[in-house]
Amino acid sequence: MLFADRIINNYESLKAQSFYSEIQSRLLRLKNVLSPISDEIEPYQVQKLSTNKLFKEYKETIRVAKMLLRRYDYSISEASKEQHSTPPFWIDMARLYELYVYSKLNAAYPEQIEFQVAGHCKTAVDFIKKDECLIMDAKYKPHYDNSNRGIIDDIREISGYARDKKILKRLGSDEQEIKCVIIYPNPIKFESDEIDTDIDDNCKELNVFEKGDLIPQCSEIKWFRNFYKISVKLPMIE
Repeated sequence: MLFADRIINNYESLKAQSFYSEIQSRLLRLKNVLSPISDEIEPYQVQKLSTNKLFKEYKETIRVAKMLLRRYDYSISEASKEQHSTPPFWIDMARLYELYVYSKLNAAYPEQIEFQVAGHCKTAVDFIKKDECLIMDAKYKPHYDNSNRGIIDDIREISGYARDKKILKRLGSDEQEIKCVIIYPNPIKFESDEIDTDIDDNCKELNVFEKGDLIPQCSEIKWFRNFYKISVKLPMIE
């Protein structure tokens, strides 16, 4: 709704249309009704949103909302511009980050890492580390480096993985409480002329995982027992 409001008010040609006053009236009513609802939401939450069978009437609304948000790169400031570029394809950065982390984990701990381990009810955890009995999930949320804002939902999700009997069987563990790790990005920016061919050859420090156990390298999430987080340095070219 906020994106649509910004777009509608940004185009002068719409203001000359006969239906413009009715649209404004509808928006005003919607803003009043939805005012108690927070607009703080992460792009990944929108991407994972699906239709509930009890509320089938929202199916088309969700579909159009996803298209609208993706069109403006999930940035409301982009919706204020009359002209902006549209990329020829969209990259699922959360998925790309998972694969990047997997390559780093697999290089540091060969034969100990499994990727996308399936659980019950069509769920899957990103990684397990068999020798330490760890449940690990990659979250493309750089703000976790300075803040734990929004981390509760991730902790609930990963707690479910740590109790999924199908995942625990793959892990080879019957422990009552499994240690869980959230892996988040720490972006390192480079100018394009600083990169020659392969980023890892230029930036050896990007190989963040050390040999041996992973837990001593992590920061403890103090509110919850056996929950940790660790950052992975992520190259970003400007």
